[in-house]
Amino acid sequence: MDLTPIKIRGKKDRARRRPSIDSLPPQHPDYTTKRPFVPSPGSRISSAKIPRQLAARTNTISVLEQLPTELLDNIFFFCLNISLPQASPILGRKLASHHVKSQLVLQVLSASSGDEYPVPLSYIIPTLPQHADLQSRILRLRWMTPPFLQSLIPEYIVTTVLREFPKRSLLWRGKEHVDDKSGPMILESLKDNESLQDVWYGHNAEISQLTVSKYDGVIDYRAGWLKHQQNGATSPRNLTAEETGNSAHWRIFCGIAGCQIPEKILHGPWTEEKCDFLELLIRGNASIDWVRSTTGEVAERGLVDALREGNARAVKILLRSRTPAVRDRTPSPFSITYRRGVSLIPTQEHLRIAVLERNGQQDILEALFMQPETRFDVAEREIQWWLTEARAKQPRKAALLERWVKETTNY
Repeated sequence: MDLTPIKIRGKKDRARRRPSIDSLPPQHPDYTTKRPFVPSPGSRISSAKIPRQLAARTNTISVLEQLPTELLDNIFFFCLNISLPQASPILGRKLASHHVKSQLVLQVLSASSGDEYPVPLSYIIPTLPQHADLQSRILRLRWMTPPFLQSLIPEYIVTTVLREFPKRSLLWRGKEHVDDKSGPMILESLKDNESLQDVWYGHNAEISQLTVSKYDGVIDYRAGWLKHQQNGATSPRNLTAEETGNSAHWRIFCGIAGCQIPEKILHGPWTEEKCDFLELLIRGNASIDWVRSTTGEVAERGLVDALREGNARAVKILLRSRTPAVRDRTPSPFSITYRRGVSLIPTQEHLRIAVLERNGQQDILEALFMQPETRFDVAEREIQWWLTEARAKQPRKAALLERWVKETTNY
């Protein structure tokens, strides 16, 4: 009498298991009936293990991805859609050239005060808020770094001079006519100089000034009539001028009202490169949206980082001080421009860090107390203890702090 077989769930039947089709020799009759290999959606299998017919079907790319790079560049500049390179890795690789990045910066970020900006891009970007949003998105891109922007400044200066000076009948440095072959001459003039400033005189008390800066990519031409000249001196230090309508100003970064500073340069660790980039954006009219974004909170944390690192330059940039722009070696007879920081207000926390953690660092305390609006409580017990100890050990620091307190508060 035969026993009824009992099947144990989960236990493989080695005797009745059929051999794998992949393990059969080519002479076996079942070898030709091999089923097509279809990987599961979540599996990661190299392309070498996928049959040729299936690989050809899965690697099909779209018609847009098959276009040549030159045609894709034209499509991108016609639409200026920043999301296009992010649509697929293939489009991202084709639109990642230095030419595409540099032309995107020069077309969208740079501007002239003498033109009706941004009319050249009005057929693509119809409104100013959309243009400001596009500028903000470009500044947030990963490849938009201070070294990259600095590398574009010589090209921007040469391109702008070759385009604008012949149209306005201007002379390079007051003595050279500009044409299509003047590029090497302009680069040679900028080779060993971070900035150029030339002043020359015309007929009937006319005065002209050209300022070119490789530091922040600025070309400034001012023309006017001489108003006053002391003791017959011809030095620009003794001159004042009234500007005429022929003046013009070009800048590699000129932000539309509403262009936002990216968060990546508003927090520590603070470096000279990051400070240079932040100053350039502030001078170019970039700002912080305190209502619709969290950039203001990031800037406040960045101020705390700068105080704890002892970086006085970053502290001055982030505060709401109005400081005059740095003068060049040759003073200008025209009015000097002003710039401002990110509009943060110093609070009691900032004072405690500067006094207690940084031991009353002089340049940081000066930057804090020179603000038009502060929220300090100098009568705090820990601050008074530090002052008592400093009077005995560091009388100079204690005297400076007491003087600043008396000048800014009713203490």
